[in-house]
Amino acid sequence: MRILRAVGALLLLLFLLLAPKPLLRALSDDPMARLFEPEQPDWYGVIEVWHIASFKPFQGSGTKFLREQCERFQKRHPGVHIEVIGLTPDMFAARIARGAFPDAYSFPAGLLYRERLSAMEPVSLPPLLGAAEADGLLYAVPYLASGNFLLVNEQLAQQIGTEDTEDAWEGVSVAMLQSWLDAGQLCVPPIWGAQLGLVGESRAFSDFLAGKISAAVADARAYGDITRSDSGNLAVRAIPLTGYTDEVMYFGAAAGTDTTRLALIRELAVFLLSGEVQEKVPALGALPVRRYIENVAYASDSLSLWQEQNTDALLAPEPFAFERHKDALLQDAERALRGETGAEAAFSERLAVVLNGEN
Repeated sequence: MRILRAVGALLLLLFLLLAPKPLLRALSDDPMARLFEPEQPDWYGVIEVWHIASFKPFQGSGTKFLREQCERFQKRHPGVHIEVIGLTPDMFAARIARGAFPDAYSFPAGLLYRERLSAMEPVSLPPLLGAAEADGLLYAVPYLASGNFLLVNEQLAQQIGTEDTEDAWEGVSVAMLQSWLDAGQLCVPPIWGAQLGLVGESRAFSDFLAGKISAAVADARAYGDITRSDSGNLAVRAIPLTGYTDEVMYFGAAAGTDTTRLALIRELAVFLLSGEVQEKVPALGALPVRRYIENVAYASDSLSLWQEQNTDALLAPEPFAFERHKDALLQDAERALRGETGAEAAFSERLAVVLNGEN
């Protein structure tokens, strides 16, 4: 018996010494233990996103909104951490001047030129607004927009004869806006005034807030701030304006971003265009960039009407053309509003360039 045990021990020792390594690894493997091991991420890393805000939505924070969506995205991508840094355009310019750069940008139309961005693989989800493209390459996608309202001080407007009808303009025609401008009762941004063909001197928006003038064209955030004001000095009717807006946020990868991050940034861009993200945009009082979004709920009837009217009518500048022509477009609009000879035609030509993306 002792001899048999000795022989068995010797054979086992020889087996362990001579057996192939793959077989030994298989014998030592514990499949049950593997069931409880966490799956290892393909990649660990940080993606830094600069959110550069030149406008605010009706309510809430665009930075907070983007940060929340990025947190949802990174939960689906273990190992990926996305850091969203909120900046003003001036803060962005200061960082660039210091030589700092992010991995991705969230930016308003007209801020960045194409050389600051990396081209991405095409995105097949069609938005309401066009993407930032050049030479057939995709550089950024829009993911939310805002726009404008005609705000009417109802008490003052009644004194100068506004009709009370139920159509989209609620009785306020371009001719009536011109009469208010002539009477020194209207605040209108130059680009909007030039589009409407108005001629005259615009009053300051602070005059409207002080209850000194009848009406003002202002963006959704200005309207929201009035509705949330504790002063209660203004009884304002908000009439949605359709068509033009330059308040659009885009998302794209920064120039020089490595291929791994670039692929993830493109995937994040697709996620921002998804229905599950776009249906959350109205919580900001902002406009989704896809035409047909379910579960759309706004804080007021005015906002709901604004979204409905802009679903098929929203026009925004091509982002790169707007960056090139923004200052000149504003100058042409100011000249047109002053009634200078030839300024209206110059403004219309430049606006067509900005909207169509021509050089």
